[in-house]
Amino acid sequence: MIPKMKAMAALMCVCCFTAVCAGKTSVKSPDGNISVTFNLDRTGKPEYSVSYKNRAVVRPSRMGFTLADGTSLAEGFKIKEVTRQECDSVWTPVWGENETIREHYNGMTVSLTKAKTRVDIEFRAFDEGVGFRYVFRESPVSPLVIQDEVTSFAMNGDHTAWWIKEDYDSQEFEYTESRLSEITAPGVQTSLMMKTDDGLYVNLHEAALVDFPAMHLRLDKTSNTFRAHLTPRPDGTAAITDVPFRTPWRTVTVSDRATDILASNLILNLNDPCQIKDTSWIHPVKFMGVWWEMITGKSGWNYTSGGDIDLATFDYASAKPTGRHGANNENVRRYIDFASRHGFDQLLVEGWNIGWEDWFGKEKDFVFDFVTPYPDFDIAALNEYAHSKGIKLMMHHETSGSIANYERHLDAAYDLMNRYGYDIVKSGYVGNILPKGEYHYSQDIVRHYLNAVKKGAENHIMVNAHEAVRPTGLCRTWPNLMANESALGQEYAEMSPRHVTVLPFTRLQGGPMDFTPGIFRMDITEFAPGYQGKKKRATICNQLALYLTMYSPVQMAGDLPEHYERHIDAFQFIKDVPVDWSRSEYLDAEPGDYIVVARKDRNGPDWYVGGVTNEEARDYTLRFGFLPEGREYECTVYCDAGDSDGFTNPEAYTIYRKRVTSASELPLKMVRAGGFAVRLQPVFSALQLNVWQECTKVPGGFETLVSEIEHRQPDLVTLSEVRNYNGVDFTARLCESLKQKGLRYYSRRSDDSGIISRYPINDYSTVYPLQDDCGSIYCADVDIDGIRLALYTAHLDWHHYSCYNARGYDGSTWKECERPADAQTLVNLGLKSKRTEAISRFVESAREKMGQGRHVILGGDFNEPSFRDWTPEMSSEFGHNGFTVQWPVTTMLERDGFKDMWRTVYPDPVRNPGITYPSDVPSLPADKICWAPKADDRDRIDFLFGSAGVEPVDAFVVGPRTSMCRSGRVRETDSDSIADVSDKWFSDHKGVMVKFVVSGTPRHGYSRR
Repeated sequence: MIPKMKAMAALMCVCCFTAVCAGKTSVKSPDGNISVTFNLDRTGKPEYSVSYKNRAVVRPSRMGFTLADGTSLAEGFKIKEVTRQECDSVWTPVWGENETIREHYNGMTVSLTKAKTRVDIEFRAFDEGVGFRYVFRESPVSPLVIQDEVTSFAMNGDHTAWWIKEDYDSQEFEYTESRLSEITAPGVQTSLMMKTDDGLYVNLHEAALVDFPAMHLRLDKTSNTFRAHLTPRPDGTAAITDVPFRTPWRTVTVSDRATDILASNLILNLNDPCQIKDTSWIHPVKFMGVWWEMITGKSGWNYTSGGDIDLATFDYASAKPTGRHGANNENVRRYIDFASRHGFDQLLVEGWNIGWEDWFGKEKDFVFDFVTPYPDFDIAALNEYAHSKGIKLMMHHETSGSIANYERHLDAAYDLMNRYGYDIVKSGYVGNILPKGEYHYSQDIVRHYLNAVKKGAENHIMVNAHEAVRPTGLCRTWPNLMANESALGQEYAEMSPRHVTVLPFTRLQGGPMDFTPGIFRMDITEFAPGYQGKKKRATICNQLALYLTMYSPVQMAGDLPEHYERHIDAFQFIKDVPVDWSRSEYLDAEPGDYIVVARKDRNGPDWYVGGVTNEEARDYTLRFGFLPEGREYECTVYCDAGDSDGFTNPEAYTIYRKRVTSASELPLKMVRAGGFAVRLQPVFSALQLNVWQECTKVPGGFETLVSEIEHRQPDLVTLSEVRNYNGVDFTARLCESLKQKGLRYYSRRSDDSGIISRYPINDYSTVYPLQDDCGSIYCADVDIDGIRLALYTAHLDWHHYSCYNARGYDGSTWKECERPADAQTLVNLGLKSKRTEAISRFVESAREKMGQGRHVILGGDFNEPSFRDWTPEMSSEFGHNGFTVQWPVTTMLERDGFKDMWRTVYPDPVRNPGITYPSDVPSLPADKICWAPKADDRDRIDFLFGSAGVEPVDAFVVGPRTSMCRSGRVRETDSDSIADVSDKWFSDHKGVMVKFVVSGTPRHGYSRR
């Protein structure tokens, strides 16, 4: 829990110690579980150790550096002073797994001196781990040429580790699980995940890698001690640094729970705060791409065949096309159409620019210019077409490892992006780095990656870098650094299923990964013969779960449109799942085995849960304790089918729905290489009631109304026949009576129809004013947990109630009359009212509200039935006397996209007529509540309608099970769901209550910004 006072800026408390030559000093984490101890021995060698709950995690380990001239900065030091700091603050990331992050640590800075050299070692102890770095304050020589780093991590045992081999250019390897003593490589890369025999989880990494080489770890198996090894420069040295200078942080994350490692913000918190003043242009992105068809070989990147092409002189216009170029106008438009139709934000197009004929492995300096499209890629027309469809194109820059060439062209490339409206680039660094001798992770190239991000920030461009150095939390400082690849990703189709259960413990510790999930067609050779990957080993539900377990603010739907069309119901989850979160809860995990995580949408109230497993099938019980108490959720489950298998039957799945609460449990089975994905939508309720002149017609009616609302506790209530008798605001009076019963409702004054809401009303407006007793419509803007609603209440003209004419009564005078000759006569009689005029006003207002991003609900007594109830099948029922009528109000509403929520739940009017009028009132004699004494005038005239995103999940009539018919009481015996009441009721109408969820809330994207 974060105390309220912590919302303030960090509070720093500093005290100094007098200089000493040697000695120990320590600092503990705020919860006291982690302790880091610094020691300077009698020869002036600095060392540190880390413990967790009094258990050794890092035994005393060496610290420092050696310089290229032979100078040792690892011994001969004295302590000048020790200062301490405390920080407890909260910061808000631009995007991320959580809406806020608490930065809470105890700090200690040990200032060391050796002759004219001063080096500070800064320690920060968080509840989840420790970070330390070196700050070169003073030196007789500047710049310093660093030869090697002495920093060590002495492990307290032969732990189980998940590791990839040391490599200066790539992390695209599968992880090996072994004991430390069984590591076969000379060194390993960070982030290194380990587990001790007594159940501690330990992770070694680095944070804030700026202008310094990436760190590897070399293991001395005799002592289980890792020593830092820095990626070398071409001359064999590690780094050249001016003084003063800060190294990256060396980090140790530790807990006795695996989920704490996944949830840790240690790496982010060790980075500097955001350096971009205006971040409004930075936003998460869900995209598709002309990519997978190239990766699989179905199409290609290059426009023509060729060998050694001189980019400056080659004439592409006269070149012969291969016929396999994927980034052509027709194909890109096909992808744009699909992406737009299904609500994606952007479309990545690779292979759009000249140079792909001779890029890979040639080690050429000038391969791409990043601005010139192929002849069959009309960049201007395609951008215009994409924008007309409400999405953007995503830029792709493959450098082929030629850093100098990319830097020469970067300004022009970013200018082109700005000119055509691109706002994110996927950059690539495939192949050996040029100039020769440099590595992907050496100091100069690390500097280049960050410079590209900084220049991107200047141009309002977000960056998704592939083959770059692994991330170390710099996305806090530069949040336009959206993601990296920097690991074995989806393009390697035949990776083991366990790989995705390891990556969040390793590669993702430093920042998001563009893993490109969402592959649905696992037998790749079926559509791309000869592809090296042949088959993926994962179920479709495993792929869906990756959108939760592999966090990224830029998430791709990696597969081809035609493959999604084969499984459009499963594709719905990809369309629905957000890419930005307000809260993340890691529920269960074990590295290499399985991961289950729950996340809450940052822009709405929905929760999502994803789980993946390795090569082993496993049963799992999902518990929902992360949900708030007292609220039902509609749970949509995407899970492996009984006969599915990630190796032999990967495309089988099951989708079902059920209602859950925080106390529910859901048994699930994950098959081999399988998983599950769950969407949880809060269930809200709306109640429409005609209160029959404020319940004044029934003794004790008002009190009965209050009790009924207290019992049902609907979120939203629309009311008809609000009279405000004697100048008393009826809805305010109702809210006050409910308040006395412990229920908080909000209202605004109105006439004839009204609204009360359990959520504050932000705005209230008159849509159709009450005039000549011809009805009214009002609108309340209500925000429910991030969902923006426009709630309308309507009481339409009760004159010219023409459905009575079909029953032998005049709809205006209520006297017996001749029945009309045809249905059109009934419609014409009804049109004398102003109901259609009122509904036209509603539609106009609702469209405006939806344009503002609000969903719409309309509740009301329409004084006209539904055309869906007066059908041929119902022509002999309820006094319809053979009539089938296209009643205009409901016809207009459905024509304009508003759905009758009762009929959505219960589409059959024969089985579920949903009668609301006339209702029995048990305390009144029959003659007081019969309007057509000789007729069966039962009908459904009280409605709740919703716009497209409002999805009803349940509906029931509220009131007595008995209705009035031909001067008598008739018990309804149909299949309707009726919330029966006691012997008290207050109105000649029954109410209709609907439970609903809301989908499709605008979250992100070009068309909505």
